[in-house]
Parts: sequence; C-alpha cells; structure tokens
Amino acid sequence: MAYAATSDVKDSLGIPACDNTDDTLIADYITAAQAIIETECRRVFEVSAGTCDDDYSTRHFSMYEDVDENGWLMLDRDLAVLRTIDTGDGTEYDSADGVWLTDPRDDAPIHAIKLRADSSLYWTYTTEPDDDIAIEGKWAYSETPPTDIKHATTRLATWLYRQKDAGADLDRPVITADGSVILPSKLPADVAEICFRYRRTKIGSI
Repeated sequence: MAYAATSDVKDSLGIPACDNTDDTLIADYITAAQAIIETECRRVFEVSAGTCDDDYSTRHFSMYEDVDENGWLMLDRDLAVLRTIDTGDGTEYDSADGVWLTDPRDDAPIHAIKLRADSSLYWTYTTEPDDDIAIEGKWAYSETPPTDIKHATTRLATWLYRQKDAGADLDRPVITADGSVILPSKLPADVAEICFRYRRTKIGSI
C-alpha cells in the first residue's frame, strides 16, 4: 500500500477534492516518492496487516554467517511481526512455544532473535548451513508507516508534482525504462532529515 493517499497530496497542493484531473499523475508521484524514501532509508515501512498466509514470507539464514558470539541471529531486514522460526533442525516453533527472545524485546521492528537458554534449543543446520535457519514473518518496519514517513511521502510527492514544469532536470527524479528511480540531486530539507533519522545503517550479515 502507499504511504500517503492521493487526497493527502491534493490537500497539500490546494487542489479541490472534486478535481480529479491529475489524480493518476499524483498517484504516480506518490509511488515515486515512496521508492525514493525506501531507497534513501534502506528499508520498507509498511506491510499488510492481514492474517492470511500470503501476508507472511520466509527468509533463510546461516548459523555461521548470521549468528553472533552471544547467540543472537542478526536479521538482514526489519521484521515487523515474527510468526515462526525453524532453528535449522526442520522443526517449526511459534510464539506459543516460548523458545525465543527478540531485540528489541517488546517492540518492532525486530532486529535480532535469540533462543532462550531454558529452551534447550540452538541454531543449527540439517543439510545446508547457509540457509537452513528459517524465519517467517512480516518483513517491514511496521504494519503501518510512521506518521513522519507519511508526511515525508506527502511532502515529497507534492514537491515532485510542483517540479513537473520546472526546467532543471537535475531537481527531478528520472524513471528509467525498467521502472528504476534515479534519485534527484537534492531532496527537500525536511524530507532529507526524516530519511536520515530512519536510515538503516546495517545491511546483511554480522
């Protein structure tokens, strides 16, 4: 889902709600703004709040590459909701089993998972040490975007819309033929500040 609604951007631009002339264009700018923010912050801020199996996905980890000296499995992406884990032995555990701790303990996004000492479990592997550990959940910062990320998306989409008739191409994003977004040379200061606060600095294995 989009971090901001077309109506949010129209309000910011002073366009009446009943004027639908540029709705498609504004929606495109919201998509571009969201892509820029995700690229700048190196994270995704929203995932479906549903409970269907399709709302969850599984990522795989290595006991050698991704587990630190204290037994914490370091995740390579934000995890908004942890559903199940397979420690590498082929057995799936959920929250009712009480076998894990998370960092942070009672908040999201989760950055690391540790097996409880009283669980008698340990990170291991059965056939492939590089991907036998399986973590199932919702991989994003949260199920709904933070308020300031919504603001940044609205602000940036508004700015992109106003730039559409400007002559300085370097101040506008360029969307390539394959849909990739090349960032503008300079973002609005408030958007840049918000992105800086949320930028994920650790990517990949420990």
